Amino acid sequence: MKTRNIYTVLYAVTDWMVKLGYLNILWVSFTILGLGIFGLFPASFSVYAIVRKWLDGERNINFFKTFKNYYFKEFFKTNLLGVIISILITLFALNIIFYTGFEHRISDILMSLFGALLIITITLVLYLLPLFVSVRLKFFDYFKATIYIIITHPVQALILLIFTPVYGMILLNLPFLIPFFSVSIFAVISTWIVRNSFTPLIRKISHQ
Repeated sequence: MKTRNIYTVLYAVTDWMVKLGYLNILWVSFTILGLGIFGLFPASFSVYAIVRKWLDGERNINFFKTFKNYYFKEFFKTNLLGVIISILITLFALNIIFYTGFEHRISDILMSLFGALLIITITLVLYLLPLFVSVRLKFFDYFKATIYIIITHPVQALILLIFTPVYGMILLNLPFLIPFFSVSIFAVISTWIVRNSFTPLIRKISHQ
């Protein structure tokens, strides 16, 4: 009995790892297909869409077909999101770099301000993709809904902010994982962390 249970667990773990590896390879391939910068957000959206289905209990998913459909269906919408986020992150990061060259009280305050804005923007990104695949809203309503969720569920936001750099450090120390598990595993864990935060919002929208 114990041996059979061990084999069952090993099979389940192996199945998850194979699917996560395949999903990550799809992410890499479709990101390259979009010339990198234009493929990044549609490919990431597609990963989160499949992860959501997976966590909702769907098991018989055609990964390639589902990934491709989501990728092309939301290509322009997700790239618009990517452009907005990229501009904000670049703007805040450049300001932080600029003000580090000055030794004034005001410079320290401004550097702290842009640092805070950068952290807020990164937090928005971490929530936007799972929210994108969970509920249908007008484009800019996603930003308002994300801010609402973060404010009403600060603990999950804090956990996600702590988890993200820790996960990044793990990948830096184990770079062989990057091509096969970097985005897929992060999508599963981050979605699992924040998905309960979406429940009240989704319930509210579904009754409108």
